Amino acid sequence: MSLKANTSDVSRTIAEISNVLEAKVSVSEFHNVMKDYVTRHDVQSILTNKVNVDDVKQMFLRLPERPPERTDPLLQARFEELHREINKRLSNCVSVGEFQELLAIVDQKANVSEINEALELKVSKQALTTSLQKKLSKTDL
Repeated sequence: MSLKANTSDVSRTIAEISNVLEAKVSVSEFHNVMKDYVTRHDVQSILTNKVNVDDVKQMFLRLPERPPERTDPLLQARFEELHREINKRLSNCVSVGEFQELLAIVDQKANVSEINEALELKVSKQALTTSLQKKLSKTDL
């Protein structure tokens, strides 16, 4: 009789097994966790195929200082056409020197207010005619 288990021990053991099974990871959770990991073989292959610093330095030393010539004839023709168009439009623009000359000429010209002031100082035609007529009438007397 000592080898027999009582019902409370069996119930307790079944409850412990149930708790352990509930705490275990499901298959879908296991797959989600495993897809974030890599195998040792993957790591070793990545490490053997990596580029070292000396290789990168050599690549930069071999780079040409200017970009390679355009080999596509259509691209070259389009580039030349754009270059001609830009030069054509630039030739129609005023240069900085020409602009400076025009600015100096405009600065030397009198502005409207100066002209109006000068005209106000001058005698108008009608005022001159009126004053001459008064003078003539005085001399007639």
